[in-house]
Amino acid sequence: NIAIAGGKIAVTCNITPSITDDTVELVLWYKDDFSKPIYSYDGRAGTYSKAQHVAIDFLNGRAFFSTVDRPSVLVIYPVVPSDEGSYRCRVDFQLGRTRHFQTYVMVIVPPQYMKITDSRGEIQQNKIGPLNEGDPYILTCETFG
Repeated sequence: NIAIAGGKIAVTCNITPSITDDTVELVLWYKDDFSKPIYSYDGRAGTYSKAQHVAIDFLNGRAFFSTVDRPSVLVIYPVVPSDEGSYRCRVDFQLGRTRHFQTYVMVIVPPQYMKITDSRGEIQQNKIGPLNEGDPYILTCETFG
């Protein structure tokens, strides 16, 4: 999964039971080597509408687990560079076996500023040319931030 800093990412986790009439009891999300869950979805109250959603501090207000989507997703918005890493969800069912899903999220941080210069070191903006066909022309692009 690839995310752009400031954008949105949906990290999937299949919570569909393999046994008929089974229900999801608990979904726990882990990141990298954190020993405690970064997000939990507690469905032991009996219905999806009564389930408790709890996010760790650094995700608080930026993350939500959607059980409406299939497969279900942990949505993070806005994405920050420190969101990059390995995510694992653990799904506990009432009847079925616990399942684990893992994925890696890469965060791309766009440059803050870009500068294009010609071979004389002059900054080029908007338009370059006119040029004669076949004439060599060298441009250098630098990004910052």
